[in-house]
Amino acid sequence: MTLSRSIALLALALAAACGGGGNGGGGPGPTPTTLAKTATATGDSQVASAGTPLPTPFRVIVRDQDGNPVANVAVTWAVAVGGGSISSAGNTDANGVASATRTLGPNAGTQTATATRAGLSGSPITFSTFSQIQGATSLELNGGGSQSDTVLSTLGTPFSVVARDHTGAVVPNVIVSWSGTGGGTPSQATDTTDGSGVSAVTLTLGGTAGPQAAVATVTGLVGSPRSISATATAGNATQMALNGGNAQTGCTTSLLPTAHSVLVKDGHNNPKGLVTVTWVVGDGGGSVSSLSPITGSDGIASVTRTLGPSAGSNTDTAKVNALTGYVHRHRSDLARRERDGGTADPVQPDDRDHLFWGNRALHVGGLVPPALGVVDRRPDAAADGLPHADRRDLRPRLHHAGHVHLHLCRSRGGDVGNGDRPVMQRERQG
Repeated sequence: MTLSRSIALLALALAAACGGGGNGGGGPGPTPTTLAKTATATGDSQVASAGTPLPTPFRVIVRDQDGNPVANVAVTWAVAVGGGSISSAGNTDANGVASATRTLGPNAGTQTATATRAGLSGSPITFSTFSQIQGATSLELNGGGSQSDTVLSTLGTPFSVVARDHTGAVVPNVIVSWSGTGGGTPSQATDTTDGSGVSAVTLTLGGTAGPQAAVATVTGLVGSPRSISATATAGNATQMALNGGNAQTGCTTSLLPTAHSVLVKDGHNNPKGLVTVTWVVGDGGGSVSSLSPITGSDGIASVTRTLGPSAGSNTDTAKVNALTGYVHRHRSDLARRERDGGTADPVQPDDRDHLFWGNRALHVGGLVPPALGVVDRRPDAAADGLPHADRRDLRPRLHHAGHVHLHLCRSRGGDVGNGDRPVMQRERQG
């Protein structure tokens, strides 16, 4: 046997052993190389109602390097976007075609699925479908947003949305549900889009100032629910109340530590901003930092208060037009003794009493202890401090008040010393 004849016989044996078909078979056959959509009836870009099976299956074709279809090739199908499911019809048929039926997910919009064969050119293949609800794909804002008015007002411009399909065309006869947030109330709970695809309602604002909205809903549409915002502002100022800083105590001509403030509201208890409050200094003189502060967005206007030059009650009044003012009351009473037999001013049980003397504070609860003896320790206590009899007279009445704040406070300039007077400052509640 010649060498050339041996080689020919070996080639025939190898050919017989190889088998055919795209996925292995009984003889030699083409090798799959490409995956593509079929030339016709691909099933791509269908439009259907959400949640339903598509009428036309998706179809792909497998070919070899010469462009010939390859049978018996397995293709993997999967849902990519939108949910739902997909069901394969099996391997490629004699024409190299594999197919699958798609059931859409529950929402409107573009939904996709894929066909995949690892190692093939063109894989994976993506199929798109347009899912609709009531014939629409999306719900979009049409008008009425960003309006503002006082609480309980009905806004002048209707709030509206428009329903469209996947091409952007408007869709009539879509049922839209309307609701309100923040206290707002739409004019109707349901509406149907008109020939222009528009649904519209008016919004009546609630009684609470702040953000409110009308909300349009078509469950499943892209963009739904669609919220359209508005702002409710406080109505006219109808009431004013004390907010802080009342009934403080301090040394004469001193700046009180807490600002005086009032809170202005409308008839629905919403803080009212940008209201000018007229502030008037009353009994005792002194001053306030501003005679016409303006309320902030929180409805609060405030001033700082400097007490007058004389011990006693100090008052100031805040007013807004015809609204009731609020009087801030303070006491800066001199607990004095007359050198010729005088006694200390009486301390009332319903007062909160503060004995000031210098800039150091002693806080005493219950019975007045020998802390009051700071007077005793002064070298000239008998001559210039409170007489011993006066101290005895003062203790039980201070005890009635519940607590005593003893401060070493100068009543005149200079250090505490001969000639200074203790200053009794009382803060009466109410």
